[in-house]
Formats: sequence, C-alpha cells, structure tokens
Amino acid sequence: MQPGCFWALAAFWAALTWLIPDTGILAREKFWLNVAVVIVIVLIAIFAMIEQKVVGDSTLIIDGFPQPGHDFRAKIETTLDNERTCRFKMRLQVSRPSRRRSSPTWLADVIAQPVRGERGLTIPVEFSIPAGIDAENTSWSLVARSWSFPIPYLATFILPLTPPER
Repeated sequence: MQPGCFWALAAFWAALTWLIPDTGILAREKFWLNVAVVIVIVLIAIFAMIEQKVVGDSTLIIDGFPQPGHDFRAKIETTLDNERTCRFKMRLQVSRPSRRRSSPTWLADVIAQPVRGERGLTIPVEFSIPAGIDAENTSWSLVARSWSFPIPYLATFILPLTPPER
C-alpha cells in the first residue's frame, strides 16, 4: 500500500465535501457521511504508513530464471527484524497473460523458515519445477506471506519472461 495515494484521496474527498455542499433532504446526513469517509481514508493512510515503516522493502535475489525440469532457487531479503515471523508461505505460479483473469497453469506452495541476514530476515526460496510445464508465453510470479502480529507480511514478485541481456 502506498500511503501517498490515500492521503491524496482523503484530501480530494474532503475538498469535494466542503466545496460542493449537499442540499435538500438528508443534506446534513450526507455531509456527516462524507466526513466519516474522509476519516476512514485517513485511518487507512496512517495504517499504510505504519506498515511501510514496519515491513519496509523486500528484494528478491534469484540464482537463475525458472525453467521446467529444474529447481528454482532464490532468497528474499527483508528489513523485518523480529523473530516472531517464524514461517512464510511461498507460492510460485505460472500463468498465461490474458485480458481476463486466468487461472494459473501450474502452481506450488512451500513453507520457508527465515534466517537472520545482513539487513533483517532472509527467506530462502526453493521449488522443484516439473518438466511437463509449457512455459512458452507465460508469466511467473512468486508470492510470500506471513501472518505475523501486528501487521501481516505480503510480497509479490513478478519474474521477467526472459533473462535481461548483459
């Protein structure tokens, strides 16, 4: 979540509430409903700022690009500093790009135990990709999540279709 977007939305909604007054039946109720909406958006923006401060940025470092019939190994470096996050659920999935929401052609879930790294917790990633997957014109994504208190961790990485040229 980007807190700046929520702050801008709250400011825009507040400006509309004050600049374009409601008239007629239930005008006062509409005004207070708009004030309540602005308050909720501000609370979401505050939560997003706290989440960004606590979770920080995560970086995916891959050993090689995913290929059918090979193991995919990587690690996620986080700025998390607490050991309370004892396990992460990882999902690697392959899907075909389409205009509509499509179901993945292949997916796998694993549980990973984090280890202490240089900046914070490091999450090892390892998947065995079966050989029978059709990987032509597909997109690969990796999702990592953990239900830790007070803020859950969620990171989504979209892997490029082809390795960048050096």
